[in-house]
Amino acid sequence: MKFGKIFVTVFLFCGNVFSQNNIDFTQIEHYSSRILENNYYRNQDLHYVTTENTMVYSNDWELVGTEEKNTLMENCYLTITSDHYLMIGKNDYWVNADDLHISESSLFHKEIVYNQIRPEHEWVPVWYDEVIKCQGDDFKKVVYKYAPFLEDKWLPDAECWWYEDETFSYPCVFRFQNTYLCLTTDGWGVQEFLIEKIIERNKAYYINCKSIGFYYDKYKDNVCYFENFPRVNNGEKFVLRLEQNEGHLFLYNDETNKLIVELMPVSKAWIKKLQNYFNTGINDFSIEEDE
Repeated sequence: MKFGKIFVTVFLFCGNVFSQNNIDFTQIEHYSSRILENNYYRNQDLHYVTTENTMVYSNDWELVGTEEKNTLMENCYLTITSDHYLMIGKNDYWVNADDLHISESSLFHKEIVYNQIRPEHEWVPVWYDEVIKCQGDDFKKVVYKYAPFLEDKWLPDAECWWYEDETFSYPCVFRFQNTYLCLTTDGWGVQEFLIEKIIERNKAYYINCKSIGFYYDKYKDNVCYFENFPRVNNGEKFVLRLEQNEGHLFLYNDETNKLIVELMPVSKAWIKKLQNYFNTGINDFSIEEDE
């Protein structure tokens, strides 16, 4: 199918194209029946390229067709839906942001990227290794050291502390895709940043980002990794450098060359075990994790 005159088939120069597993969004129960316009972010200068058999959706989450691989999308928006899925498109024509790449941009290796429909792993700060070595309530001291915003986090609606709630007990995460970056800023979820270009050079990824609704002073005291994070506000651009070594990721502020955070990959089973430890005080990490 075609979207007016803004879609043309192109040859993507990057040779390491990674195709996501296409999963139908219509099979997901969405909080809102529509993709709402109040969360649109214009990417007028960005050109996106589709993966093979990319699914296309209407504002009502209806599947309206597919696009062939290497179809160019121009003059689009990034939108964050009410249930926190990132989509790209406009005017009743939306594509999973995971199924697109930026034209003339490098791509992250497939082991790095996050799949928002079917996540197989998360990247979390390595200080969680300290957490899982604790016993009983000792984990709180470690968590509050690195994420002080949680220390007084009582949830009136749920009448419980953060470590008893599935949302707040979820570990701090960094999520990398070829069109966006997400990271935990507070206990209510993640902050999204628009990626405008990725440049792979000397075994490192230089990530050109743009802030979307992020204000540094609002979040600077929440989590330790904001100490060296670029001090940007909404609409401002910045560059991060991502390096991979022995299975870990190292994220740097490219302007200052300071390390923001070292990240390790964890499975969903690992996260479930962590949340159970937070909730019960029983640490089962001495038991080998199930594959």
